[in-house]
Amino acid sequence: MSEFYAKHVLPEDTFKFTCSSCGDCCRNVKESVMLESLDAYRLARHLKQSGVDISGVEEIFDKYAIPLTLGGTGYPIFVLKTREHLLSCIFLKKGKCSIYAARPRTCRLYPLSAKPSDLKGALDCYILREKRHHFKDCEHKVSDWMNENFDMESRVFIEHDYSSVQTLAKLINRLKENGADEKRILLSILYYRYFNFNIDEPFLPQLFNNTDNLIKVLEEMLKNGGE
Repeated sequence: MSEFYAKHVLPEDTFKFTCSSCGDCCRNVKESVMLESLDAYRLARHLKQSGVDISGVEEIFDKYAIPLTLGGTGYPIFVLKTREHLLSCIFLKKGKCSIYAARPRTCRLYPLSAKPSDLKGALDCYILREKRHHFKDCEHKVSDWMNENFDMESRVFIEHDYSSVQTLAKLINRLKENGADEKRILLSILYYRYFNFNIDEPFLPQLFNNTDNLIKVLEEMLKNGGE
């Protein structure tokens, strides 16, 4: 994370930022706006309530995102698709976000980003400065911005997500060392981490249950020699 573009900030710090509705933060974003499972769940519910024919979360990933792998780990993630013109977000229409009420965490927190801190229940926050012309006029406090744009469900999700990935990474590495079927591992991750959510039911209980089931599946594979 470049210090030039991303600077660590404390809750009591302030920053100047004014949204001019220019849509600039939605352009040149190829492979940079991550779509997490909570994002896709909220987006599916939003589109369905707006009259769009959406069957579920898996359809969101299929229609509006592309899969990538995290670093050299082979761990799957999804990012929003972009259009060829100016590499703009697929949801940018006539210069405006067409899903603003259900925009992903990356967009919701901009110009901040956050990740769980080593201190339980705390967040490490950063201010992103790629678009320098946005930082003017209105002054905001970091803690106020986070409280306004990062609700409790999002906080619980990100803490659970980060901690569970560490557990899963250890299991996956052990399975790969034992020559396990990597395609089966991948399909299990995709199903339990991204696809297996009913948009008519609360998200967090499903998330916790999916994580428990995924760990059980991987542990069973390990017990059976990777099969």
